[in-house]
Amino acid sequence: LYQGDNSSNIVIIDPKTRKGVGSISSRRTSALAFGPDGLLYQGDNSSNIVIIDPKTRKAVGSISSGRTSALAFGPDGLLYQGDNSSNIVIIDPKKRKAIGNIRSGRTSALAFGPDGLLYQGRNGDNISIFDPVSKKGVGWFRSSRTSALAFGPDGLLYQGRNGDNISIFDPVSKKCQYNN
Repeated sequence: LYQGDNSSNIVIIDPKTRKGVGSISSRRTSALAFGPDGLLYQGDNSSNIVIIDPKTRKAVGSISSGRTSALAFGPDGLLYQGDNSSNIVIIDPKKRKAIGNIRSGRTSALAFGPDGLLYQGRNGDNISIFDPVSKKGVGWFRSSRTSALAFGPDGLLYQGRNGDNISIFDPVSKKCQYNN
């Protein structure tokens, strides 16, 4: 498990022991995503996405970008970056450059569902759903302000909300299954 902290480290945690087993010196982290190439992509509050080899714990490259608020790799192998504008930027990690965008509103979290659609947590009170192929919105559902999104092995969408709360949504019915 890799966790960006509020200093200039990425902390490596053994999920079995729940203890830190190492760190990577880097910039302040705003988002992390592992690519299909096995490399770790780190978004920060500057204008770069840093590419890190987790074996050597060293930066091996970077991608010029806007300020990153969220990162997610799609089933197409492309990197989707939420930035602090009204776009989700689509990046080709092999070419290390932006190749398109989705007009979206401000992004706080991104996750791809088992249906291949891109789910976007927003700074407002909903979760938007996009088709990455057409780059069009295909739906949304009401939620609270989102800080994190992840799909579980059960196919449900888990939403971290600002504060210490979690909601669980069925992405098909768009209904909340659990809210604390």
